[in-house]
Amino acid sequence: MTKQSPKQSPKPGELVLQPNGKGALRHGSEPGTNKGGTGAPPSKVREACRESFGKRIPILETIADNDEARDLDRIAAMAALGKYGGVDKLALTVDEQPEVEMTPERVAGLFEQIQRIKTVKQLEKLLVGAAKKQGGE
Repeated sequence: MTKQSPKQSPKPGELVLQPNGKGALRHGSEPGTNKGGTGAPPSKVREACRESFGKRIPILETIADNDEARDLDRIAAMAALGKYGGVDKLALTVDEQPEVEMTPERVAGLFEQIQRIKTVKQLEKLLVGAAKKQGGE
């Protein structure tokens, strides 16, 4: 391992000291030098993330149920629980289709209503109203 002057180019594969003095790297891309490892398999990473998320579900529930938390935080916690719980999208079966035809205008109106939600109370009111219309209560 030699320290090279800026004018002199090291040979491929030669160890070159780093400017900070902490270690050395091989120069160039000679086959077999600086070969990286395979890393963690993606399936193992996803599994670890799922397990970590599962352990933190009680935290999200605590935030969602905390009347003293900011509304934005409560909505975000409920959204995360819904998203990863698989209930973040409308999934209506043929038997659950609304009686009213879903026209582009109606969908645009519903979207505008959803965008105006600023508090947990407003979200709860919208959800209760939707459940009553579907015969849920």
